[in-house]
Amino acid sequence: LESAKQNAVTISTLVEAAWAFVLSAYGGQDDVVFGVTRACRNSGLQGAKEMVGLFINTIPTKIRVVPGEPVLEWIQSVRAGQIAAKRFEYSPLISIAQWAQKAPGARLFDSIVVFEYGSLDRNVRSDERAWDSRKFELFQRSHYPLTLAAHLDITLSLRLEYDAAAFEGTVIQRLGNAFTRFLEQIAENPAVRVRDIEVI
Repeated sequence: LESAKQNAVTISTLVEAAWAFVLSAYGGQDDVVFGVTRACRNSGLQGAKEMVGLFINTIPTKIRVVPGEPVLEWIQSVRAGQIAAKRFEYSPLISIAQWAQKAPGARLFDSIVVFEYGSLDRNVRSDERAWDSRKFELFQRSHYPLTLAAHLDITLSLRLEYDAAAFEGTVIQRLGNAFTRFLEQIAENPAVRVRDIEVI
């Protein structure tokens, strides 16, 4: 986390880059696509701040893993992609599918990344004094086969949720280990090139 701060990279960018790297390593492709949740209240949507409702949207993110690049340069390019996508973050998936010329009902991605600053427990307990002695947990289920949920409190907490009909537990364990190993290696050597990161 300290390395990310020192290099002007957000933790959400680091999480998305790590997930892209793992999907690329296991899928054998440099281009990967997965869904990301976006809080769109502060997006470019006209009048969003005056509207009532839940302004969360899941959109596809396409990331190209560039083996020859130094990892920090590559992660900064991932950040540039995040910034460029902000103007589309409130777009409905049906519109995105049409723009991508996908058949109606075709799935745009099979895994999603959900990133939140602070857990529900911490956020609710900090809101009002009456709640500070209670503990809160959020139980949710995604209809996607694979979900990476990341929460940043004092430390970064990660959880992989998966459809047991689509994945074996040992595969999910390997994906989680690869994700963690990616973060460890770039913390140890921020100058490493993407192709030299060993996670498998």
